[in-house]
Amino acid sequence: MLLLGHAGFAAFFARYLHAPLPYVAAAALLPDLFDKSLFIFGMVPSTRWLAHSVFFGLALAALAFFFLRTQALPFAILLGSWAHLLLDGEHFLPLFYPAVQYAWPAGGLSLSLDPLSLAFELFGLLSLFFLWRRQGGTHA
Repeated sequence: MLLLGHAGFAAFFARYLHAPLPYVAAAALLPDLFDKSLFIFGMVPSTRWLAHSVFFGLALAALAFFFLRTQALPFAILLGSWAHLLLDGEHFLPLFYPAVQYAWPAGGLSLSLDPLSLAFELFGLLSLFFLWRRQGGTHA
């Protein structure tokens, strides 16, 4: 799944859990931003590494709670990062890394433009648009 799919689905779920939508949508992008960046620079063996683990969201949420002493942002981080994992579930995920060791699959960055992927991106885009409008998006 690409950017709009992850952000849109996470924000869609967040609305029903009364979580701050922009933070959840941004947190849903963090696993790919983190892992894919490290993969591009040759620092990790896969495009799904540490940030595609349940511990990544927990660690970021704990840090946010410790430094900010608020519950909204840590919840948004946890919800967004775990929504990302849920949406990536059809592919290899090292869900419990580093507690469990995994055989890293070969391969690199790829872009899937099959009809199902495009439908998920369209749903994500529409979700973001309608949530933005519902919250009183700017009018020209």
